[in-house]
Amino acid sequence: MSKDLINQEVTGIYALWWRLVQLSVHRYGSHPTGEMLMVLTIVLLDEAGYQPTVTELARLVGLPKSTVSRYVASQMSEGFVEECIDPADRRRRRLGPTRAARAERAWHLQQLRAIQAQTFAIVPAGGFRGAAAEEMLELLRSFAAEGPNEAYDFDGAESAAAADVEVSGQRFDADVAMTCLLEWRLVDLAVQRYGSAPTTALLVVLTLVLLDDVGYSPTVTELAEIAGLPKSTVSRHCAEQMGAGYLTEIIDPADRRRRRLQATASARRERRWLREAIERLLRDTGASVHGQRPPSERSADEVLGMLRAFVAERPVPPAA
Repeated sequence: MSKDLINQEVTGIYALWWRLVQLSVHRYGSHPTGEMLMVLTIVLLDEAGYQPTVTELARLVGLPKSTVSRYVASQMSEGFVEECIDPADRRRRRLGPTRAARAERAWHLQQLRAIQAQTFAIVPAGGFRGAAAEEMLELLRSFAAEGPNEAYDFDGAESAAAADVEVSGQRFDADVAMTCLLEWRLVDLAVQRYGSAPTTALLVVLTLVLLDDVGYSPTVTELAEIAGLPKSTVSRHCAEQMGAGYLTEIIDPADRRRRRLQATASARRERRWLREAIERLLRDTGASVHGQRPPSERSADEVLGMLRAFVAERPVPPAA
């Protein structure tokens, strides 16, 4: 794989990651990234006809069982996850998506296919480095304008489920299998490295990363506009990044009353490690997909084995 292609793919993955998180935030609101990872795990296993226990989920997502139980309760209250009795042991409870969740999944897969095609079609060879800041700003604003801003239509999802919407098999095909698995691995990377932060925080950080790649230091107002979030929420997440040593304020030379946000040297070192981790994820995930059947056509043991292999291959962070 050439360096230009790797740069294009890694940069494209950042843009793809931004769009997937934006999709989640504006469709479902802000949730912990650990909860998002748990939901993605349930979905992938359901495609293979497997309903995990809370204990199995906790092992796969690398979070305490008590935390996963709390996330399960949250998803059950929203009508997306339900318990079923294990026929092999009636004392054991297993978890799977509801009919409404499967109908929602059909919509989500359509979005994934469109996002994947649109994102990689616009990423130049060598990535965005050297591109004008105005180009990146315009690109992110166009992504934001295309984002789904409607609230979750629970009644509509129930109606679609009642109409037996097809949500697996041909819809979950090889075209979206790579994106689905990458989504799982990218969210897993964020959870294991940075903890179960809100998805809104991840969206803000990814926006800063993409803008810093073209040498642009945004204001809080610009960040809020691009991310489609309240300015107070963005300000809070920026303060968290400053506290962690990843972000600093600089004075705008064109208007000394205005403050702009800039990545620190620590943030750029962290990003170099993250780029290497993403390159490795791209290679490993591609090997799991190319020439293989999509998850909906694999056995439960195969999908469980694949996820456990991903867990075993988690990137090791650099020493502090």
